[in-house]
Amino acid sequence: MNRLLHILDGVAVLLGIAVLLAAVINNSPAEAATVLESVAGRHSQPIGVILGFTLTSLPLSRRAVYHAFMRPADMRELHDVGRALQRIALMQRVQAGNIYLAHMDDQGVRNVFSSDKGLWDWLSPAYRDESLRRQMHPKLLSRLDALAEEHGQA
Repeated sequence: MNRLLHILDGVAVLLGIAVLLAAVINNSPAEAATVLESVAGRHSQPIGVILGFTLTSLPLSRRAVYHAFMRPADMRELHDVGRALQRIALMQRVQAGNIYLAHMDDQGVRNVFSSDKGLWDWLSPAYRDESLRRQMHPKLLSRLDALAEEHGQA
């Protein structure tokens, strides 16, 4: 989720810079036929500047507003809920692995994940957690033990 927010922040900053440049430069009539025409047209220059500044400062303002309106106890609670949901997702991966992958041969696993690395990427967070590892089917666990040795994480 954090990666997605960082990507969206980057896109907002880049788009904001483009809108600001288009509004400040005030394109010629030939260039005004672009996508930014409605934002950077001669009559909407103040709107373009405001929109560009808003988009450019979105990552900073999002973080400032996020903490300004939330109490620290609420923030801790939100983080705890997020960790609990992440743990539930990992438990569901273990259960799905126990049901579908434990009795599947190597070729079947490669068909599902396209490689052993795909299986490792999907189940390695659960494998690293001792309590989740104890819930894994023995066949699935032996397969992951072999992958952990292969990836140097045993």
